[in-house]
Amino acid sequence: MSEIDEIDWSEETTLRTGMDFRNGVAYYTIPLKRNLIKIPKGKDAQPIAYRELQTYVVPSEGKGFWYDADDLELQGFIPIETVYQERESRWSLGSAKSFLDGKAPTVPTKEMFREVRNIYTTYVEYADEMYYDVMSLYLMYTYVFRLFESTGYIHFNGTMASGKSRNLSILNALAFGSVWASSMSAASLYRKLAGSPGTTLLDESEGFEGERGEDLRRVLNAGYKDGAKAVRTEKVGKLERYMPVEYDVFGPKALASINPMEAVIQSRCLIVAMRPAIRELPEFETKGDHWAPVRDRLYLWAMENAKAIGELAREWRKEKHERMAPKLMGRSWETTGQLVILADYVGGETLAALLIEFLNTYFTKQQDVLNATDRLRTTMRCLPRVLATKQPHPTHLYSLKDIHEVIVSFMDEDSTEYFKTKHASKNLETLGFTKRIRASGGMRVPLEEEAVRAEFRQRRVEPFDEDVDWLEGKVSYQGQTSEPWWDSDE
Repeated sequence: MSEIDEIDWSEETTLRTGMDFRNGVAYYTIPLKRNLIKIPKGKDAQPIAYRELQTYVVPSEGKGFWYDADDLELQGFIPIETVYQERESRWSLGSAKSFLDGKAPTVPTKEMFREVRNIYTTYVEYADEMYYDVMSLYLMYTYVFRLFESTGYIHFNGTMASGKSRNLSILNALAFGSVWASSMSAASLYRKLAGSPGTTLLDESEGFEGERGEDLRRVLNAGYKDGAKAVRTEKVGKLERYMPVEYDVFGPKALASINPMEAVIQSRCLIVAMRPAIRELPEFETKGDHWAPVRDRLYLWAMENAKAIGELAREWRKEKHERMAPKLMGRSWETTGQLVILADYVGGETLAALLIEFLNTYFTKQQDVLNATDRLRTTMRCLPRVLATKQPHPTHLYSLKDIHEVIVSFMDEDSTEYFKTKHASKNLETLGFTKRIRASGGMRVPLEEEAVRAEFRQRRVEPFDEDVDWLEGKVSYQGQTSEPWWDSDE
């Protein structure tokens, strides 16, 4: 036999734990105790019966099977490299068994949607009525997220006591495979998301500082696209050498914070602006397991409807997207297309059209916000250039006209027409430079070198390349210009 004949060229398909969809069949995994027999070594040793917690696969069609190499091979699959053994099942074992036995009740889609929406209208107050539909669709979407190639994140943004944490608590109780990231180390979070992915929840209290903050950024930067990997350096092998290790961290994520998220992360988010509730809201009870029946119905709904939702998603890719949502393109479609498709499935094209209209308006407003943010970031990055090229009048006082001149020199030509000195002044106030000194020739702004550096560090803004050494404190700009202020035009 030749060497080439010894190679198996057949493609092997992995079955991912947590949730997967293959050839129109939905697969969910749950932890179950398995009865096993161990044969000890020795001539007269007797077999020992024991039970071990293992991962069991519940398919939407056919019989269940264990997630091990032998059973997976019989089903035409191979296991993923990293399997995270869940300790408790989010899908109650009684409901899962009833489904496998063919005795589970049918869960109509509209009924499921109304039940979830009623939970949101009871426990949360949104500024816009459409968010009750959005969040209901999002929660249902978490149970079928593997049907889609990308996922948008939800960012609850608002002041204290505005309901941000309440939203995370609802998702923690009801969303598919919820993971409260603050309760896990970075290493455990990577393994959980790769080995049994679910809905990741990030509260503002965790922050994004230090090594853990960098790990969270990697998860968020990579986790919106199916197939993208987050890379983490870990000790590998017996010699424990540090090597880059790739993790699949794709899946739904929800964040809550008072401040805006960083630009890259925010571009992956649908922002839900929160405010303190006007009406009195009941407490959302998170202890106990009284939300388990709702989760059970969500699992059953997903099992019954995943195939049809997948077919509808293909229809949207084929012609509906271009016909119904031509303005939702690129990142805006990647982050919200799943909700539009699910809206069509739940309420037909009528609900889908309402959501599309809402999203078109939302993204138009967001683009205005992004443009304002870009101008604010440009203002921030230009301040070191002001210190380096403009003369103070006198020490530490800089002409507002000079600051504006530097800023517009770094802006697109189309933008400079609408960016006046008053806009530069307003941006400086937003950045914390609020003091003004009235003088001949116009207003002047105190700019202390260390105060500018502090704003850079706090806001995590990258300087221009020529100002990197300045930000690190290796050089000083103030006092470096040669023209004395009294010889200037002013």
